Amino acid sequence: MQKFPKHINTKQDVLNLLELYPIKTKAFLQNCIDGYKNFVPVSEHDNESDCITDDTHDYVTTEEEGVAKYIQREFKVIPGNDLARLGVSLEEAMAMVV
Repeated sequence: MQKFPKHINTKQDVLNLLELYPIKTKAFLQNCIDGYKNFVPVSEHDNESDCITDDTHDYVTTEEEGVAKYIQREFKVIPGNDLARLGVSLEEAMAMVV
């Protein structure tokens, strides 16, 4: 008996695994969907007032040598996300999870 693989590399792998291990494959896909978008650093500012805060932007504060720095982040698609690596669109993945 084979086990669920540690590495899934292609869309065809996902389609094959859906037939063999539907629950585990759907959980894997849900993790890929959850990691599809997140806050990504886009710029650094010296003043908090230069940062944007709304539904798709926030910032985090860091301190370097006693000086505060503000890292602007934007909520967007993560470059190199697992769905892109697999060749599966977000819509396809969401349809497979249902």
